[in-house]
Amino acid sequence: MLVTAANTPDAAVFEALLEDVPKVQTPAGGRRCRPDKCHADKAYDQRRCRGYLTRRRIKVRIARRGVESSERLGRHRWKAERTIAWLAGCRRLRVRYDRSSERFFAFAMLGCGRLCYNRWVRAGGARPPARSPPYPPTTPKAVGCQGCAVRGRRTCVREEELRVATWETVWDLLGALPGTEQGLLHNNPAVRVRGKLVAYLPNNRRSRPAHAANHEEFLVVRTDFAERAALLAEDPETFFVTPHYQNYPGVIVRLATVRPDQLRELLTQAWRLVAPRRLVRELDQA
Repeated sequence: MLVTAANTPDAAVFEALLEDVPKVQTPAGGRRCRPDKCHADKAYDQRRCRGYLTRRRIKVRIARRGVESSERLGRHRWKAERTIAWLAGCRRLRVRYDRSSERFFAFAMLGCGRLCYNRWVRAGGARPPARSPPYPPTTPKAVGCQGCAVRGRRTCVREEELRVATWETVWDLLGALPGTEQGLLHNNPAVRVRGKLVAYLPNNRRSRPAHAANHEEFLVVRTDFAERAALLAEDPETFFVTPHYQNYPGVIVRLATVRPDQLRELLTQAWRLVAPRRLVRELDQA
């Protein structure tokens, strides 16, 4: 990656970009810095660029003007454009605020590292550590059942309901669904399906009631407005909405009081809302 001045043609730094490719160790033990092929778009369709690749014995895969279609990028050019679009999602890289090129280059490297880390986690790498509360979590409310009422008990607290849900519990439930990937949203843990948000763990005052304890964790889950209204009417202590999320199709869940069956059903429904139809069919057929 190279940083240039504004309005600089892409082809002007074509040779310098290839010269900056670091050496990669081969299985045989040697090191090489010359790629086998070079895929580029029409901005690099110049005789100088093609001649440079030929002299270095690199196969030329540059889109030709007037021949290649701009609507069908192909699998190699599409990956490059997709990565650039991902970097453009970083606000600090979309518009350059720093006059110093060193700082802008450093932020660009941070953006690349963040993208690589998210792809590594999606491929099955280590998960980000869950945030642990500063002191033991509160005990959830007791849940009554008909069997205990017959036996004369006032409340029934099953062993599985004594475990307070955490972000690790949320990821265990969503990670079992196809196509889910764990990443960050505003520096907070989040889960997406094909780039669409399913749930995330906010850490701000806009996502928690005023009387909530500092160690309590709340989860924002995607849902429709009809389902949210039913949840608010059913259990307003566990499910609620702050004014900030009033127009957002989602609900805030208090992890300290939500039951495991409620959380599993809610996360599965949220996944179905944003997942592609192909993944939904795979889950139904499994």
